[in-house]
Amino acid sequence: MKPAASRAGNRARGLRREAPILLPASLLLFALLAAVTLLSYRTAVAGFTAEREQATLRLAGTLAEAIRLAKSDDLDSLARWLPAGAALAVYDARGALRASFGFADADAAAAPVPRAAEVAAPRVEGLGVRSAAEPAGAERLRAYVPYERGGQRFLLRLEVPEPALLAQQRSLRILTPAVIGLSVAVALLAIFFLRALVRPYEELLERARTVAPGTAAPPGSPPREAGDEVEFLLQTFDRALVALRSAPLDELSAVERTLGPQLESGLLMFDRDGRLLAANPAAIELLGGELPGSERGAEESSPAIAGRALAAHPELSRLVFAAIAEGRSIARASVAIVRGRDRVELGLTLQALHAGFLVLFADVTDLTRRESEERFAAGLAQLGELSAGVAHELRNSLATVQGYLALAARRELPAAAREEVGEAQREAGELARIVDDFLTFARPGSGVVEPVDLAALLQRATQDPALAGVEFSLVLPQPPLPSLPPLPPISGDPHLLQRALRNLLLNAAQATLAQVAREGPESAGPKPVIVRLGRDQNDATITIDDSGTGLAPAVRDRLFQPFASGRPGGAGLGLALARRIVAMHGGRLEISPREPHGVRAEIRLRLGESATFRNASDRQS
Repeated sequence: MKPAASRAGNRARGLRREAPILLPASLLLFALLAAVTLLSYRTAVAGFTAEREQATLRLAGTLAEAIRLAKSDDLDSLARWLPAGAALAVYDARGALRASFGFADADAAAAPVPRAAEVAAPRVEGLGVRSAAEPAGAERLRAYVPYERGGQRFLLRLEVPEPALLAQQRSLRILTPAVIGLSVAVALLAIFFLRALVRPYEELLERARTVAPGTAAPPGSPPREAGDEVEFLLQTFDRALVALRSAPLDELSAVERTLGPQLESGLLMFDRDGRLLAANPAAIELLGGELPGSERGAEESSPAIAGRALAAHPELSRLVFAAIAEGRSIARASVAIVRGRDRVELGLTLQALHAGFLVLFADVTDLTRRESEERFAAGLAQLGELSAGVAHELRNSLATVQGYLALAARRELPAAAREEVGEAQREAGELARIVDDFLTFARPGSGVVEPVDLAALLQRATQDPALAGVEFSLVLPQPPLPSLPPLPPISGDPHLLQRALRNLLLNAAQATLAQVAREGPESAGPKPVIVRLGRDQNDATITIDDSGTGLAPAVRDRLFQPFASGRPGGAGLGLALARRIVAMHGGRLEISPREPHGVRAEIRLRLGESATFRNASDRQS
């Protein structure tokens, strides 16, 4: 067996011994992670490139089939199927241009294209590497699809701009040497500055040896091994904790007197038996109590006032006193209390000390709401991207179906067949509207910021013919009061705001008519929907009050989630889209029930703030 001193030496630990091993290993792991990340990105770009090539090829095949069936080279009728910036051309078997759409000047005739006889199957050409000497079409995907019509062979050429894909390929060419260079640079810096990294640890170790050389470990702790630097530092830290825990209770009060008045957060101090010893003014104010010196708190001390205020919030009291009874700390907790008429969210931390317990808490209502809105927005963004992909695929296929139906409608058909074709066209149009809603929800569009007169906007929205059957009563602000200035225009996009208002007004009208149908013959008719425009300090407010069927319990907790609709046949995107548009303008949309039935929708838009829209390149095509 090995001697005890040898075993202790093998088990001894120190940063100076471990750093030369751990640091190179960490750098190797960093380089490996960087290489894996870069490889994953390259794979993703390659997959995205293949996906866009296949989508372009499918669209070109659909267009070629439509031209073949139409027996005409009129490309203007196909323009609505093309993405923004796309170009289309048709060539005969000798390569001569027959028709073109979307090409500038003579690009369609001048650009070299393969002869129709040379293209045996549809094919697509990838992106080029754009340079100063390359043509302007280097960032386009080009698809060639041969087809026959009337015994002759033709070639369809489709060019679709893909600037985003080209940008990703360029960034990949930049990232590859950058990641490799960064990994090498980090490794060299760590090697050169290894001594500087270890120096603070050595200084801490020397000071610990100077303060308490050879001091034994605290009673009840395991023995420390000689030569173990980390264990020696832990031993010194244990002695400091023992000294702190033996501090008298008066020092706890000294902490409260020193920090309490300066803290903006609430501070409560309890002894080991759960008696409230001290409370700072911020704690009393957060709990809804009267501060000492006021009319109600003149004869009471701060702990007495804070104790009475704490007892008024049972859930908070149970959380605090349960932790005190168990002698445990609470790293982080969130408790809702009712202060006056407001619901307030408190973030709380409880620390168990030797002499008692320290409680810190603060009002995190706004922070919690912002975090919830950010999580909801992130979920909407992910769902929106998925919806956009599905909707794009559906729109392409739906366009083909509508093309076939249009061709069928031009033919001489029996009356029954013509009626069936007409019904199919109506259903296809309704499906196209739903697909457009999906795309609008996924990408509402880039806003054009301009001054918006909310009064004029509401007047136009309430006169929408789609709201026929329900009366809308518009209440506009009266001449300004001395305490408030007149309502100025806000900065935003009037078209997006009108779309959000239209969704809310349409919901109110449909709910009102549904309530009339529910009441039956005894109903006195639909009650008017009240639309008010007002001002609350720095906010412009729009309220829409209806007397409809109210909020269904099944969708009350998920009103703004996509596809959550309480109306039969609804897609469930109206409220989600309205909230998203209002959020783009820096505002808030809230829905609440009314008595005895009905709903209130309230929009708050901050005056003097501009809307935050995406770049124009993100505009829906």
